[in-house]
Amino acid sequence: MTGGRYRTGRKSPTWHKQAECRNYQSVDWWFSETPEHIVKATTICGRCPVAQECANTAIENVETFGIWGGLTPEQLRKARSASHRAKGHGRGGAVLGSKNRPAQCGTESGYHRHRNANEQPCLRCSAAHADATRRRYYERKARQ
Repeated sequence: MTGGRYRTGRKSPTWHKQAECRNYQSVDWWFSETPEHIVKATTICGRCPVAQECANTAIENVETFGIWGGLTPEQLRKARSASHRAKGHGRGGAVLGSKNRPAQCGTESGYHRHRNANEQPCLRCSAAHADATRRRYYERKARQ
């Protein structure tokens, strides 16, 4: 699914201009949980020339809602897990070390340890950071 900007505020990739979903005004199909909308969205993605790029972008950006490259949120989650394991990360295993304790992948502290080491955070750490950021946002909003 294409859009003007990602949650991170970065500009959309150039492949967005070739996406099949750009020909549809409503984005409801891609972000609906009703079976008929999911079928419509995945069918449109099935004939999209850039579906693979879309799915890869969703996996890299830890998109958790909507149909991306013809993949449902559950399929995206499984693809992220497979990608994470393919990079040599285990389930919650330590990837980075420190004097006090190793960083646990899949945690917000793991995300920050990646960043402090000038590394690209792994997908599990990025997802944990996104979830924690979202949680803090809604907690602050509830207090106001």
